[in-house]
Amino acid sequence: MPRRGFYAFHSTPRLLIAALVASIGAANVVAALARGGAAYPWSWSDLVPFAVLHGTRSFIVLAGLFLILLGNGLLHGRRTAWATALLLLGGVTLSQLARGVDLDTTGITLGAVALLLWRRHEFRARPDVPTVARALRLAALALLLVAAYVAAGFLALHGQFAPAPSPGLGAWQALTRMAFLSGPVAGTTWKGRWFLDSITVAWTGVVAFSLFQILRPVVRPTVDTPRDRERARALLRRYGAATTSYMTTWSGNTILLDGARGAYLAYRLIGGVALVLGDPIGTPEGCAAVIDEFVDLAAQNGWTPCIYGANRAFLVEYARHGLAALQVGEEAVIDLTTLEFRGKSWQDVRTALNRARREGVAFRLIDQASADPAVVRQLRTISRDWMADKKLPEMGFTLGTLADPPDPEVRTAIAIDGAGRIQAFATWLPVYAGRGWAIDMMRRREDAFPGVMEFLIAQSALAFKAEGAAFASLSAAPLAWVSRDGEGRTLERALAVVADRLDALYNFGSLYDFKRKFQPRWEPLYLVHPGAASLPRIGYAVLRAYLPELSLEDVRALLAGAIDAVPRPRRGHDHRSPRNRPAPRPPTAREPVGVGTGVDVPGR
Repeated sequence: MPRRGFYAFHSTPRLLIAALVASIGAANVVAALARGGAAYPWSWSDLVPFAVLHGTRSFIVLAGLFLILLGNGLLHGRRTAWATALLLLGGVTLSQLARGVDLDTTGITLGAVALLLWRRHEFRARPDVPTVARALRLAALALLLVAAYVAAGFLALHGQFAPAPSPGLGAWQALTRMAFLSGPVAGTTWKGRWFLDSITVAWTGVVAFSLFQILRPVVRPTVDTPRDRERARALLRRYGAATTSYMTTWSGNTILLDGARGAYLAYRLIGGVALVLGDPIGTPEGCAAVIDEFVDLAAQNGWTPCIYGANRAFLVEYARHGLAALQVGEEAVIDLTTLEFRGKSWQDVRTALNRARREGVAFRLIDQASADPAVVRQLRTISRDWMADKKLPEMGFTLGTLADPPDPEVRTAIAIDGAGRIQAFATWLPVYAGRGWAIDMMRRREDAFPGVMEFLIAQSALAFKAEGAAFASLSAAPLAWVSRDGEGRTLERALAVVADRLDALYNFGSLYDFKRKFQPRWEPLYLVHPGAASLPRIGYAVLRAYLPELSLEDVRALLAGAIDAVPRPRRGHDHRSPRNRPAPRPPTAREPVGVGTGVDVPGR
């Protein structure tokens, strides 16, 4: 059950409330402009001065526009948006009653007020103080500019108003126009009337801009200090058992420690989405506490929380906060304690090992930080040439790069021939608490012998086994699923359809089939999210995390490739995905060791 009092991010009630408020705003704008001076079912226009009726109609139009703007703030749970919406809806109700009695529209507006009051606990996101301060400074500056504009207009159009405005009367006219009323001064020419209306328009723009700035989500993550990162590294070495653990300390991630500093998680803020990399790391009590603090932080800042690469260990804890889990892939884990390349199922791997022996290709494990500079230059050349053939820029987030200074904790497996020429390489990240290694990058020369990547992975696994490691993770096969009882929900089935359509573009199936050669144990990989309404926003944030330098031209090329890659169905042809097949052996009942998310497809 979700925790009482905690934020229901993009929950269905809040989504409906935001849509209802925005719809009321749009309906009021249309009705006020279309109706004009038409009578309501019960009208007291004979009792109320025309100036008041004109002012209330203008207020309804402008309040409607602001209610439309407030919809996005309500969707993000902004407390300021909630309070402002209540005030505007109350003002709209009074304005509607001033123009006449329309039970339908007034009843809907009062119903929205009641709904906001009933669900008030869902609107907790506090204003971002620096953003609010900046918005207020800009509003003050804009107010001065509006005042200067009013003074200049009255001087330039002197004689085109009745009565002729004195400085005091001109100031009062500006204030009434900024209050969305007609005021005591009228224009006697079209220029004069246009100028008076422009005061309201200019002030509306100032208010709308300020409102947008105040209601938007906080755009800065929390601040982590060098001491926080030192503490996180200490926790990583002691408790980091997931294959994404080492990635949490990479540049671009913000460290969030729990209050007792017993656990941490790493996140990055992209477009209002707080994207957490993997599960928290630390003591069980600390992990539960840091999840609480993260969810509360997201609620207060109006962020959409998302845990990318979660495993099954914390799903119950996430569900306690009203977060759902969507399986987005499978992690391939090789158990090293019983690894032996025997039997027919290992034929491809043995073939690669034998071919490397015949061609004089040797295996080495190196540390790039202390390796021969000539070797490092070869690695960079291979990586650069490999990326040149890709349709997209180099990915980040859960994929390393050779552009950064070498990390002595990361080991690199190389396949090198007798002439000292490197044919391929793979990098491995440490999994300290799990006593294992997780693969990161896999790159090869175009003319490397077929099976070179199988050779590298097999030799790496044997080397890690000899050192006493318990497992080697081949990281994730994205958008792949193995058969398990009780699974296969609607969203997963929808993702399977997407994967089939994009398979020719990205080779999801090839990556899955490649990893199946190593007889892995499959562990499900989850994306934890607030609800289906948040998935488009989260999908964009994940894309930006992997490809921060993605250009519009890259997007066009990607979409064009996806369209071209869609297979033409043939009558009687079975298009079921090859990834939706049972695992070579059923998953064992064992606590997950983590969920790597490397997505490089090895060249064959």
